[in-house]
Amino acid sequence: MSKNQLILSKYVNAAHPVRSLGGQLVSARELVINSLRSEEELGDLGLCLVAPGDVLEVVVASDPTEGVSLWILESDSVSGGGTVIDIEREVLFLPVNDVFAPGPGEQRRKLWISDRGQEPRIPPRDGTGNAGTMVALPPPP
Repeated sequence: MSKNQLILSKYVNAAHPVRSLGGQLVSARELVINSLRSEEELGDLGLCLVAPGDVLEVVVASDPTEGVSLWILESDSVSGGGTVIDIEREVLFLPVNDVFAPGPGEQRRKLWISDRGQEPRIPPRDGTGNAGTMVALPPPP
């Protein structure tokens, strides 16, 4: 059993947890279990590889009294199924076996964070841009 640390800080990354790799904080966008390839072979620093029996150490680096929600989703949609965990303390230990269904084969879960009680701001995947970033300008005179 190994321990993987996910850091929740809206000051570092307001959309995804981060993890420390080689002294750098890297966005952790997806959990992957039972991968046949290593992180180096996958070549995507946003993937966090875990194994059955591992534990996620979830650390709230911003103000824990405000609370934060960790979203572990099956797709980039809250309606697609998944788990939301409201965290109101500095550290939470989460067994990987509680996140993934038992069984062979690679499984993936998308990681998002939000303020407690709010849904994450997941940008649309239809080419319309990032959610909440459009600005309306008046027409020229």
